[in-house]
Amino acid sequence: MHNKATASIRQFTVGITICLLNLFYGIAASWISPVQNLLKSEQSPVGPLSDSQISWIGSVPALGAIFGALFWNEIINYLGRKKSAILTVLPFFSSNLISCLCTSYYLLLFARFLSGIGIVGCMINNSNYLSEISENKYKGNLGSLIIVFITIGGFFVIVEGSFFDYFYINLITTVASALLFVLLLFIPESPVHLLRIGQEEKSKEILKWLRCTEDDFVLNRELEALKDSFLNTSQSTKKLSVNEVLTSPYYLKVLIISLVIQTGITMSGIGVIIGYSHDVVERMLSDPNAGQYAMLLPLFQNFGSILIIFVCQMFNRKVCLVTAHILCCLTLMIVGLLLVAQSLYEIQVPRYIFMTLICCYTFVQGFGISSIVYITLPELFSVECRNSFTSLLMFVHFFFHFMTTKFYPSYVDQIHLYGWAFIFSSYSAFTL
Repeated sequence: MHNKATASIRQFTVGITICLLNLFYGIAASWISPVQNLLKSEQSPVGPLSDSQISWIGSVPALGAIFGALFWNEIINYLGRKKSAILTVLPFFSSNLISCLCTSYYLLLFARFLSGIGIVGCMINNSNYLSEISENKYKGNLGSLIIVFITIGGFFVIVEGSFFDYFYINLITTVASALLFVLLLFIPESPVHLLRIGQEEKSKEILKWLRCTEDDFVLNRELEALKDSFLNTSQSTKKLSVNEVLTSPYYLKVLIISLVIQTGITMSGIGVIIGYSHDVVERMLSDPNAGQYAMLLPLFQNFGSILIIFVCQMFNRKVCLVTAHILCCLTLMIVGLLLVAQSLYEIQVPRYIFMTLICCYTFVQGFGISSIVYITLPELFSVECRNSFTSLLMFVHFFFHFMTTKFYPSYVDQIHLYGWAFIFSSYSAFTL
């Protein structure tokens, strides 16, 4: 008997549990926003920091992610997805604990670097894990959870900064990461990993639990489907060479497409706009006390990422992605033009217009860019290139994330907020 309701509950429970790791990605990415003013003040626990030092604090997680992208692929292949997920908690826990207690700028830099290692680990591992445990009809819904939890994490830490001081912001996330370590002990291993290492019976037992059925016909059909989708090749343990990638039309086409849509996330500006949301809102509204509105940005991003869970099967992936980039391009272009009019021609623009535009931008990012990319990528890659291509994408993604988050606080006074708006809108146009 196949209890479909129980099967869906189990798959979503497991999916939500592992995606709690992405919550800490969102927290780490947006952590600088609520504490930026404190770190620049005399009350800073690590001494008053300059704009240059703030730019390093904000961007160094991306360097940690670039470093982590060099080895997480090998760890995941060796340990499997469950143990790798558990291991990913450790850099998040260490980062939050050090941030909570440290009084040194360089120790804080190290803590932020560690968070980047955790970020790239969960991004490489989680999307593939969700794809490997879920039935086809749930793949899009479960894949959307990655961005949902990233945006919830960003929203959580910005709201947290409104109610708690620096010490408790970091203490809460330290305790939460320890609790997540315990929760992850109870998730099943990926049945695909078990098939890959020759443990078909264990894989079948996990499928029996995930699909909530004792029917051998159903289970054998599922096993064959997994083999066809992920292991239907003698290449499942093969490592691709650079020459194979460059000379194969399939590999080259998939790599180029995935690089364009992946970099479209970072270079369309979401990392800066959410990561430095307090500063962005204060500059946009020309009000140093307007940071209270910053929480609206990740909130609307949350709305978009949650909505896509329920409607992702209704839209063509390509149409949704192209439409989202058009809307992001237009909203940032309009914001840039209004800022120019306000700055150079002293035309007063009502703040609700700015907030409406920027909230529309973050909503579209959550709904149509970030979520769709992480639903689509696992569907593009064949098994022999999945982990290596995902690692490469994360390397490139976080390289651009580092560049934008490092240079924004250092050069925003020189090229102004409207300059950044034009840069990001131009890349969205290029992605089309």
